[in-house]
Amino acid sequence: MAREIPGGQTGGVYYHTVLVCLDRRLVVVIRVLCPHCKRRYRTVTEAMGREAVCHNCHITFEIGQERPPFQWKQTDLAEDSWIGVAPPEEREELKHCVMCDAPLEPGAVRCPACGANQVTGLVHRSRRQPKGDERAGVLQLIPWRLLIALAGVGLVAYVTYLGISAVHRSATVVGEDLVDQNLVNKAVRFLQESGDEYDFAREFGGQVTDANLPRLMSRLGARDPQIRRAAVQLIGNGRHTQIGSLVAEAESGGPVSPAREVLAVMGARRLVELSCDSDEGVRQSAAKALILLFNLPNGEATLSELAYPASPETKAAALNKLCRPWPQAVGYFRAVANGQGCTTRVLLEQVGRTFYMRIGAMEFRSTAGGERSFEIPIEHWCAATGQAVDVAGLRKLIAGLVALESPSGDGWAGTIRLTVKQELAADLPGFLPFPPPERGQTVEVPIRLERVR
Repeated sequence: MAREIPGGQTGGVYYHTVLVCLDRRLVVVIRVLCPHCKRRYRTVTEAMGREAVCHNCHITFEIGQERPPFQWKQTDLAEDSWIGVAPPEEREELKHCVMCDAPLEPGAVRCPACGANQVTGLVHRSRRQPKGDERAGVLQLIPWRLLIALAGVGLVAYVTYLGISAVHRSATVVGEDLVDQNLVNKAVRFLQESGDEYDFAREFGGQVTDANLPRLMSRLGARDPQIRRAAVQLIGNGRHTQIGSLVAEAESGGPVSPAREVLAVMGARRLVELSCDSDEGVRQSAAKALILLFNLPNGEATLSELAYPASPETKAAALNKLCRPWPQAVGYFRAVANGQGCTTRVLLEQVGRTFYMRIGAMEFRSTAGGERSFEIPIEHWCAATGQAVDVAGLRKLIAGLVALESPSGDGWAGTIRLTVKQELAADLPGFLPFPPPERGQTVEVPIRLERVR
């Protein structure tokens, strides 16, 4: 309850105030009206003149613009709501026990400390039971049946989860096997139709990763030689890095094992890249693979020299030193045949005992086990030295290869061997500077590479 008292004058308008005791402090409350619907509100001096929205008619008005008439009577503040300011929080009165002065919860009738009834003043003390009875009473309070039921439900749920997980893993394994088998079958058909490893690398390169490498490695032991060949090419042209198991199988399988064939397909350049990886385990495995590939001395000194972290260029130079470098066989060259020179430059690089030839956008690798020699299919030679050459269509018209070798390591020379399968309506594509032979005839033209200064 509060009492209204006369107030002063603010802005030429009289108003009245209400004194309210909240939280042991005196709050001056001002009554105002909504000028539109006459809804009464409570506010304070700081809110006078602010704009607010009426809770009843929802029209904006200025607080204090209109006030109710002054009345000398007691007023219940609960009949009006606050506006312009947040309502002050009233502090609840903290009660204490009438007997022991212990604090009580709101609405408590019995003191938790002494047991006194706050209405009658009587003290009710409970009889203390023996410890054995207390223990028995506590055990009786435990809901054993509910606990057993919950344990049973949990056990059933756990067993169901294990079953679903097992089914999911089985389905995942079956699905992965089907994907791998489909990939191997496509690779087998591709090799049977074209047999071209250069096209295979562009078609299937990067499809074997660390995720499916263990499953594809199981195909290396297949009885069907076509599946083994497809698996070798797929893994060799993959983008995996964890080759530790592959190297271990190559070490134990001998020089003609499928795992060694995979390392040969991967090539020296890819293994050198892996020997520069940030993972020490990957570098160690790649260094062992290089030792196997080039039959290097298998010792700690060689392994540490090939496994230390460095750039690919530095690592290739260290590998060339171990395998003997051939500086006169590398660099920029141009092809010359039938007295004419090719306008496309040829770049030759050495990585270990493997040589890489880049012509235009295509790259060729020296023959495995060969001593500085290349055997390039004629259709790929035309695609590298010409423009807009359809390799698959050209393969139906001509056959042959470009053979180049450097026996002494000083320059490259060889022959262009060409056979025409069908009559050609135009000149030979690419750098084949001679007239096309008759259908069914084979010609051989000398070719050499001249160093570009």
